[in-house]
Amino acid sequence: MIKLPDLGVGITFSLELESFVRENLDVLSVLLIEPQAFWFHTGVRNEEYKEHLNSMKKINSFPLNKIVHGVATPVGGSVPPDPLQIPLFVKMVKELRSPWASEHLSFNRVATESGAFNTGFLLPPLQSREGVRHSIRSIEQISKLLPVPFAVETGVNYLRNRSDELSDGEFVCRVVEGANCGLVLDLHNLWTNEMNGRQSIKDFLKQIPLERVWEIHLAGGYEEDGFWVDAHSGEIPHKLMELTGHLLPRFSNVHSIIFEIYPSFLYQIDHKIIREQLEILWKLWNKREPTIDVDCYRHSLDEEYYDNVNSNGDGHAPQDWENALGTLVVDRTTKNNNFVNELSTDPGVSVYRKLIGSFRGSMVVGALPLTSRLLIGKLGEQFRTLLSNYWTLFTPELFASDEALGFAHYLKKINLKITYLNDVLEFEEAVIHSRLTGNTLVFEYSYDIISVLKALNSRQLPPPLAPTQEFFKLQIRDGEITYRKICDEPQWPRVTEFIPGDERRLTRNWNH
Repeated sequence: MIKLPDLGVGITFSLELESFVRENLDVLSVLLIEPQAFWFHTGVRNEEYKEHLNSMKKINSFPLNKIVHGVATPVGGSVPPDPLQIPLFVKMVKELRSPWASEHLSFNRVATESGAFNTGFLLPPLQSREGVRHSIRSIEQISKLLPVPFAVETGVNYLRNRSDELSDGEFVCRVVEGANCGLVLDLHNLWTNEMNGRQSIKDFLKQIPLERVWEIHLAGGYEEDGFWVDAHSGEIPHKLMELTGHLLPRFSNVHSIIFEIYPSFLYQIDHKIIREQLEILWKLWNKREPTIDVDCYRHSLDEEYYDNVNSNGDGHAPQDWENALGTLVVDRTTKNNNFVNELSTDPGVSVYRKLIGSFRGSMVVGALPLTSRLLIGKLGEQFRTLLSNYWTLFTPELFASDEALGFAHYLKKINLKITYLNDVLEFEEAVIHSRLTGNTLVFEYSYDIISVLKALNSRQLPPPLAPTQEFFKLQIRDGEITYRKICDEPQWPRVTEFIPGDERRLTRNWNH
């Protein structure tokens, strides 16, 4: 018997929402924590990932329940979850006292003959009997290490229906029953699928075990290029909100409703609107039927059962599907297999390419805002071309810091002749390193760089500055900046490497 607490209404937490959460605790009872958003990649063998401790302190300071919801160890593909991430995932589940944990029934990593790479987006798995088996194995790999029950989230799929695949609901049903796990029902994902011509929500719900739905996600989206996009961009569609109120009594074991919004859209959304969305969700929550204890049981998965499944998909290997789709969405050439020609003509592939580019761009601009503003001011629309050129050379990174630092390395290599670019770029690289590692970094300049940074922070191009006999010291510690004028010319040698655990001094002379 699985007994889980009722947690009520919450929101997906990001640091950009910190002030909103503190000011609106009366309409929040739970935070959904995507752990990888608060990790960084160390690059050190056997310790690839670490928590950003300051961020974790902020999360722990909120007097709210927390649910850990993974976004980088999906369980829907043939590539098993990253074993180096799992210990930290388990650690966060324990530290945050998450009553259950979850991940996506998707894949985001592809293993090819030339090496493995990240796709930069959660992609739909092959919905075949063999795909079910792979998903069950991955779920069991994580579940056995967790101190709490595990659930998987229903995904979004922009691809056309295939005649030889299990339906969306049938695939999810076979996975959750086979793995004996819970279900995070993302109703906006289902809404998106239906709007784009896949299975209707009504038919999907007929095929899944409703008692396994522990958590419901809702979000906003928009229409673009003939597709409805699951963008987490703001208000929940009115019709979807009404449908949620109608459906809630059917879920006998739901314990939380989460409103999802991406940080990149927060500047467009008034906090009052976010609060209104939460207030509506509370009204729906209070009208739901009381949850009951439900026995979760594992259905038989013998060969006779599989033989009765109406699918011919076992003639294809999930690895071939992942290789074809993953390679196409990052715009790489790949060896022909059973799926390459078919997927090449699917308009959904273009949707994924556009979304991946948008996500990568938002990571770069978010982590290197001043560098990006300088480039946009100097290059205009060519900035997009610069990003696209980078995308064609390098596959996506899992973390925003890695994506940004990779783009910074690329900018240095192509050596654009833009005044202040090297200094601003070096400054923002240092901020990233300092925030991730906690190291102190000291820079010395023969001109007032703060006036340059302030101009860019105000979305203005900095004016030309004449060299002076004055020198300025800038210190970055845990991402915090202190700055002062110094009298003597600095004597420290120029340092180009950041060494963890050490205070580094960098001298920037007038060389523009």
